[in-house]
Amino acid sequence: MYLLGEQSAPVDALINRLQSLPVRWLEGLAPCGPAFEPEISDDLMAQLPHDQLFLLTEGVIHGYIGGRALFYWQEGDLLGLQQGDAWADCRLRSEGPSRLLPYRRTELFQHLYAEPGRAEQWLEYLLGQMALLAHAVAELKPREFRSTNGFKRVESGEVLIRQGDAKKGDVLGTARLAGIMAAKKTHDLIPLCHPLLLSKVNVDCVLDDTLPGVRVTADVKVSGQTGVEMEALTAVSVACLTIYDMLKAADRGMVIEDICLLEKSGGASGGWTR
Repeated sequence: MYLLGEQSAPVDALINRLQSLPVRWLEGLAPCGPAFEPEISDDLMAQLPHDQLFLLTEGVIHGYIGGRALFYWQEGDLLGLQQGDAWADCRLRSEGPSRLLPYRRTELFQHLYAEPGRAEQWLEYLLGQMALLAHAVAELKPREFRSTNGFKRVESGEVLIRQGDAKKGDVLGTARLAGIMAAKKTHDLIPLCHPLLLSKVNVDCVLDDTLPGVRVTADVKVSGQTGVEMEALTAVSVACLTIYDMLKAADRGMVIEDICLLEKSGGASGGWTR
């Protein structure tokens, strides 16, 4: 089982250690049937017999608790342990082709406890999975990032904004929409940014006479194990570029300035304010 988002070195080491164990236990134990290739589903557990455990040999399975993506399984992981009332809020989702080898639960447990070394590894695996799950749940505290900029020197364009006469339509409304869409597509725009399930994206574009110009601010929240500074900054950047695009016919001398992170909350490093 892997946790979504970037992890510390000790957590990564634990994940890699646990990942290598299931294949080692299963040496000498034959599957109880042919490989199973489940349909793409939002509730994979409904397709799996409760008396079997499954070795994932191809594909990726995502785990959700309370509708939030927390972890995923990939090749070498064991599926089917998450059963009972304690896991009623857990959903496994297959979002692409996958392949599972089935093993009878009773036969697998007999195989594990038949050899002390395997039994010790099994205990290590269970304790490690519990530690990873506890870590994931602890990271559910929302993290919030806010970025802003001053879009200065839009004298000619400001008149069009106030009058609603811009040739391309509602300038500030379109910029807000572009910023929200950009935050959700940050992973497609910036290499090495991971796709995230954002819980909030809000972009405000307001005329500010103190600049003078348009002030753009983005608030982004995520419930997960990683920050969203890049999503907030991307939202502001694209919103500003949208304003420029819609007003450039009136004033090509507009300047985009001071895109920066204003504040953050949550995460291992705690809060930060500019």
